[in-house]
Amino acid sequence: MLTKGMCVDWAKCEIHVNAIGPGYFKTELNKTPVESSGFSGRPLGGVFLASKASSFINGHVLYVDDGITSAL
Repeated sequence: MLTKGMCVDWAKCEIHVNAIGPGYFKTELNKTPVESSGFSGRPLGGVFLASKASSFINGHVLYVDDGITSAL
């Protein structure tokens, strides 16, 4: 909701506000399930939201989690 609220507040200044939902990161707390599930551990990139290709996107949360959110 923070992203959506900021989107509305800053739209008048022509500033786009989006967010990245990064999914899981390997930590000591989730070490065992991550290693046993074949976690890819690929780095997260946010280049798309910083490019002109996303100029019509505002107030969106882009989940970069290899589809985990869809499976829950």
